[in-house]
Amino acid sequence: MNEIIAIISVLFFAGWILAACRAGKEFLFVFGTFSVVASNALFGYEVSIFGMVTTWAVFAYCLNFLAINCLTEFYSKKDAYNYVINMAVIQLLFCLYIVSAGWLDLFGGQNYKQAVEQLYSITPRITLAAIVAHLLLFIDASVYRYFKDHGVGWMKELWFRATLSALVSHLVINIVFFTIAFYGVIPGQTLIQIILSNILIKYVISLAETPLMYAARWVMNQKKVLNYEI
Repeated sequence: MNEIIAIISVLFFAGWILAACRAGKEFLFVFGTFSVVASNALFGYEVSIFGMVTTWAVFAYCLNFLAINCLTEFYSKKDAYNYVINMAVIQLLFCLYIVSAGWLDLFGGQNYKQAVEQLYSITPRITLAAIVAHLLLFIDASVYRYFKDHGVGWMKELWFRATLSALVSHLVINIVFFTIAFYGVIPGQTLIQIILSNILIKYVISLAETPLMYAARWVMNQKKVLNYEI
């Protein structure tokens, strides 16, 4: 059941990104805002997908790579960089606002306050790790754009730069994020297993995103045709 819901979620949000890409780059930034909020809210929500344990936040987060690639491919690298900065700033503001809520005397009493704190408990290390991870999305945009501008032969093809940029950035981001968040807190072997399992899951999602880039190209080509006809 989890697998079916995961596939439907990926297709739904991918469709959202494709529609946003056609509507205009500013609509892609809306998805970035949603992704930050969803990733924070569901980070501790562990699920089993195809025999691997991950968080439900991983799907909303991974589709940022599709949004960044769309911005880089159809708009500009600057727009992709602005998207990354926007996500990092929203991540910081979200965390600060949640922390400030812990200082309030909530109307529902102490039990209600404890429930809210448990739901949105974000340690400083995880907050720092999340901000750094969002900034490291620059890697995805940079690798993608480099091979689009300087690739030779098949290395310039859409499938290659979309796949390679995701593979490189997922590797770096996962190592950095989980190391900052959990190094010294959990056993080293367990940490390595968590990093490897998350990289594997995100690689699988990234492979699904590559054909979606071709769908995005078709969508944008249709937009050009319609604009020309009008």
